[in-house]
Amino acid sequence: MDLDELLFGKFSKYFKKRNKKKILLDNNAVFLKDVRPRLTILARAISGKAIEIFPAEREGGYKNNNFFLPIYFNELSSKEQNLSFYFFRILFLSVQSEMNINLIADEVFPEEKINKF
Repeated sequence: MDLDELLFGKFSKYFKKRNKKKILLDNNAVFLKDVRPRLTILARAISGKAIEIFPAEREGGYKNNNFFLPIYFNELSSKEQNLSFYFFRILFLSVQSEMNINLIADEVFPEEKINKF
């Protein structure tokens, strides 16, 4: 392993650990693992499908009967507002999956699909 790769690895681990500790100490952060059962029930009730919820690497989305949500959310000023984000995201993904709106990179929409919205 080259010196630059070793240094990059050490720095990235340091900053990743530091950010993780900072997030764990944030009282307003809501973690997916804590609210997953409630969100699963809500998603299944809204969509009428056997929805499963998984952690996403980035912002998330849906594929088939799987919803992908962020591991944590702490962008808003209170814990209640951050929890509301998860509820909104479930509602949004339910409607998005029902309407079959899932943008794929480099996909070209036919004119009749665009006018449908």
